[in-house]
Amino acid sequence: MIKNLILLMAVSTVLSGCLINKKNDMSDIDQIMSDIDESVTANLVVEEPVTYQPYEPFNYTGSNKRSPFKQPLSVEEALRALASQSIAPDESRQKEYLEQFDVADLTFVGTMSKSNKAWALVKDPESKIHRVTKGNYLGQNYGRIKSIGEDSIVLLEVIPNGVNGWLQRPFNLSLQGK
Repeated sequence: MIKNLILLMAVSTVLSGCLINKKNDMSDIDQIMSDIDESVTANLVVEEPVTYQPYEPFNYTGSNKRSPFKQPLSVEEALRALASQSIAPDESRQKEYLEQFDVADLTFVGTMSKSNKAWALVKDPESKIHRVTKGNYLGQNYGRIKSIGEDSIVLLEVIPNGVNGWLQRPFNLSLQGK
């Protein structure tokens, strides 16, 4: 009981301290807060938002020209092309699967042979292995396989000569790692 009485007296003392200041005067804190608000807004610099120009897509019209990453035709090849106007790709034949890829994207990975017949193993950009032999076509320039060696495939490509004609150009596809 005495404990309860002491506890009651302590609580009433604390509460009476709160009641003494009946004004609940916090003007000094309010003054400090308003000073802070004024200093922040006085130093605040609002920058204009950055405006960006709208994106205008570029229409590339050079896709029908020779790739800048491929070696240009030499003068001798161009003269041979003019002398031989009978060269042209066979547009009527059905295209083979590996003709949809650029020959530079194809990889020669090995050879196989059976009964004097040689096949080359060629990996496409999708990492699929294909078996090809002499007479098959590779690449987008009508490249026909002329010979298969142990370390290279020799193609004969038919490419435009730049003056409305066609030109035959040899291309070697070397064994991967050589």
